[in-house]
Amino acid sequence: MPIIILTSFGKQETLSSGDRNNVASVITKPIKHSQLLEQVIQHLKNVTKKPDVKLVNENKIKTDNTSKKHPFIILLGEDNIVNQKVTKRMLERLGYEIEIAANGREVFNAVKTGKYNLILMDINMPELNGFEASKLIRQELSKENQPVIIAMTASTFEEIKEDLEKSGMNDFIGKPVNYDEMKKVISKWSKNATSKKQNEFTYKKGVTSMIDFQKITSMHDIQSEEDVNFLKELIDTFAADLPGTVQEIALYVEKEDCYKIKFLAHRLKGGSMTIGIDAIAEITKKIEESVSGNKVTEDTRMLIVELLESYEPVIDELKHLKERYIHV
Repeated sequence: MPIIILTSFGKQETLSSGDRNNVASVITKPIKHSQLLEQVIQHLKNVTKKPDVKLVNENKIKTDNTSKKHPFIILLGEDNIVNQKVTKRMLERLGYEIEIAANGREVFNAVKTGKYNLILMDINMPELNGFEASKLIRQELSKENQPVIIAMTASTFEEIKEDLEKSGMNDFIGKPVNYDEMKKVISKWSKNATSKKQNEFTYKKGVTSMIDFQKITSMHDIQSEEDVNFLKELIDTFAADLPGTVQEIALYVEKEDCYKIKFLAHRLKGGSMTIGIDAIAEITKKIEESVSGNKVTEDTRMLIVELLESYEPVIDELKHLKERYIHV
């Protein structure tokens, strides 16, 4: 950039040689308007034209190949417009085109189409919050249409851990969402996007994780009306027997009758393993082991509380499973 020095008459000599090298010209006062204008025009003509700067087209977002490596059809559940825009742009950089639902009810209705295999779910949404929407998806959709569900929240993992697990969500990513973390969590769950069997997902403990769908469905290989009726009968038998058996075990824990506890726990464990109710099978196994010394321990009492809390959600999930086959 040209520099023009304005100085008093006789003061030009005070400029050092170094200063003169950086100065285009010196004009002494009083300054004539025509003289200054002439100098400015002259020096601007002598300025070397700088190469054109190529501006990046902001509408063209630089993308990597994440979407090719990890193919997902993504639905974003987010009610905050700013967060929608930020997350959408981040995912576009990863190569994904996404769709957005502004509340939990919209998320559920969209997922019912079976189009999406990854849901990024904000926790605090209107109508249905993220946990409620996730639980509804796990309960109402068939195993073939179950998506990966990732919670997005500013809360810490410890603050939402229990709700996260009970709702059947697969994972968690903190807000504000980090580009590298988003890429990492997508890569982590990509194997499920290409899997033909959604029951290969590893659900966390909660209503949906109490039943091993792969075990119960592959065992009976539902193909005919007779198969459907057999499955319904099996579910009804187990569901009808479960509350009474659990209450009996609890009663004998209070009476400290270890023989009866072991007998009933072992029987319930066997039936649970056969039908694929892994959560109940695991608890009853531990109850049986806890009284192996013919003494009711504190562990036994804690386990019976866990069993009492678990059997009703199992019955609810069996009910939903049976309803899925009513119109087969």
